[in-house]
Amino acid sequence: MVKEKIILSKFFSREKPLFYICMWNDSDRKGWLDFLGHKVKNNLFYFPGYNQRTSIWYEKTEMEEIENIVLNKIQDKESGVVSIVIKRLDSFWLKLSSYLKDEKKIENLDEFLQYYDYLVTWWSGMVVGYIVPNLEQIDVKIRNKFLEYRTQSEKATEKMSKLMTEFWIEKYPQYKDLTTVLLPKEADNIARKRITESQRKEFLERIHGYIMFNGKIYLKSKMNKILSENKIVMNEEEGSMEIKGRTAFGGKAKGIVKVIKVHKDLKDFNAGQILVTEMTNPDYVPYMKKAAAIITDEGGLTCHAAIVSREFNIPCIVGTRNATKVLKTGDFVEVDADKGVVKIIKRGK
Repeated sequence: MVKEKIILSKFFSREKPLFYICMWNDSDRKGWLDFLGHKVKNNLFYFPGYNQRTSIWYEKTEMEEIENIVLNKIQDKESGVVSIVIKRLDSFWLKLSSYLKDEKKIENLDEFLQYYDYLVTWWSGMVVGYIVPNLEQIDVKIRNKFLEYRTQSEKATEKMSKLMTEFWIEKYPQYKDLTTVLLPKEADNIARKRITESQRKEFLERIHGYIMFNGKIYLKSKMNKILSENKIVMNEEEGSMEIKGRTAFGGKAKGIVKVIKVHKDLKDFNAGQILVTEMTNPDYVPYMKKAAAIITDEGGLTCHAAIVSREFNIPCIVGTRNATKVLKTGDFVEVDADKGVVKIIKRGK
């Protein structure tokens, strides 16, 4: 029997080290299994290389299936899934919060691994909780409760990640060049001198790109072979040239586009420009405040960009899916956030 092709679609993109990407994979698998009884079929994380973002890919049908399972579980009062998820979120937030508030510091390797486990377990609850506010069929009190958790996660995400990388750089500066490309278990082996020189060289190769497919890491040079062997097709869905999304905060603006692919691009961002990116995070806020408008590929009405735009009264359109593909730095555009559309007036040089 010929195996059918597996089509993966790009859902997210993040500028994060492998420590965090591994946590994302582990928490998805743990949360979907623990709370929904669902085992992840296929997921892929693709890092193109140094100073680029990691994109996260799933099967669309699987993501739709997950959403339906969450809806059915919550509507089935006897499942008790809401209270079970909340219990996990609250109990493990207590374990994490002392680190996030700088009341406690990761002091050694064992504590680093413990902190990682706390993250995975807390996020395993959030992978369910993140979906709930999008489900209009759910009781508004339940939706609002999980919206609070989601807002909490938006504020804490960057800190959660930085605590791991800062620990590694401080305690093991001789391996600083490997900071962004190690799995936690590999960091443990390196620190305890359980790796060979050839293994270290392979870790360094990841700086030039890698994929994590169903939890296993492969160098970018082997990517096509792995995709072919597993009948995987990565469908980025270029879509139309029309730029349309959801209104996060209304208003109109005209200006020059600045596309932000990675954090370092922000240093050249000027006041009055239109900030266009896949997704924002708290490190973007000083630049977002200067923007005439904000446009993102990802996100909904509760995402970071939406929250910040409402706080500072900046026209904002989220969830366009294609803004960073269609728009180029230097384009002159008109943003009508009331209608959720962007019009290109003049292409940049």
